[in-house]
Parts: sequence; C-alpha cells; structure tokens
Amino acid sequence: MEETILSCEVLDFERSFIMNLTSGKLLLFKLHANRSNVIYYEDQEELPTKLFRNEVQEDKILDWKSLPVHQDLSRSRFDELNGNASQFLPTLGKIPRAWLKERGYPEADLDKKWILMEEIIDILEAPFCFGGKFRWGTTEFIA
Repeated sequence: MEETILSCEVLDFERSFIMNLTSGKLLLFKLHANRSNVIYYEDQEELPTKLFRNEVQEDKILDWKSLPVHQDLSRSRFDELNGNASQFLPTLGKIPRAWLKERGYPEADLDKKWILMEEIIDILEAPFCFGGKFRWGTTEFIA
C-alpha cells in the first residue's frame, strides 16, 4: 500500500490515534493492551476493511467516528458523581489511580478529592521532560 500520511489525530480520552491518508482512507491505531490493533478504513467508511489482528472480533464492527468521546470534567459533574474517579474519568489508568490512592483519595472529602483530581489531570496533560529523571509517587522514570 503506497499512501502518504496527511495528518495524525490523537483521540482524547482514548488510547488510540488516527492517521488520515491523502487518499481519504485512514488507519486507526488502537492501543488497548491485549486488544490492541491496527484497523484500516476505506474512503472514510464507518466500518473497517482490514484488521491487523482479525481475532479481535469487536474491531470488525468498530465505527471510528464513535471513538472521540467528550468528557465533562467540570466540578459540577465531579460533584454529581460524588468524586467517583472511575466514573468521572473512565480512562484513568493504573498508575494515576495508584497516585491518587497514595495521597488518600479514597478517604478524602469531596473538596480534597477535587484538588487531587485537578492535580492528576494537570500531571497527565503536562509533557514529559526528556534527558532526566521523573518521579511519580514511588516510581522513578528515566527519560
């Protein structure tokens, strides 16, 4: 397949990105642990034409247009959910959850939970600095 990449779009609150090709076709890279896949769509079609991993059955009917999901990250929504981190930010991974737990999130009152949630979102949105060490809780990363 000789194609040129026109653009690359990272999907918010998804572990996925889309490469738009100049022909109108697209590649969806779904980075979901053991359900990871590369999915090929012809001419902006809703359903895929080819899958890298055919055994991932749900990908055969995956409409790429359904993936960009808006997350309401407002304080009012947080309060509605009584600070439930899993419901407020479903894509929050194992390391950020551990970070929250280390800081007493489960036992904290709603105002403290909100402060911690804002802090972890800020950390996740900040780009990593390369060429040094980065400590997140008890884990040290070397970039």
